[in-house]
Amino acid sequence: MKTESLNNLDDAQELEDKEALLTDCVKQGDQFASENNWTEAAKFYKHATELDPGDNSILGKLGFCHSRNREYEMAIEVLSELHEREPHMARWPYMIGYQYYDKKEYDKAVKIY
Repeated sequence: MKTESLNNLDDAQELEDKEALLTDCVKQGDQFASENNWTEAAKFYKHATELDPGDNSILGKLGFCHSRNREYEMAIEVLSELHEREPHMARWPYMIGYQYYDKKEYDKAVKIY
């Protein structure tokens, strides 16, 4: 019984540490994004998505960084995943279309808009 309690405490501490690291990654990403340092921001957001893969807000920030960095294929990949998760959100197909527009792939842009 005592071993089980210790495991629960260890699990709780591990969860708390993970949440603190996640919060720190997002804050660091936000700081770099506010400085228009999209490459560094993307690194922190990418790490945050590994800690919490289900957080669409963080994934959206990662997609935006890729877009701003003109990393269109990576942006399309991330934004397409968001569009699958949230098909009701008009923002995602708009942003996907924008990536194709910037790549001068107008036919693909028109289809997604």
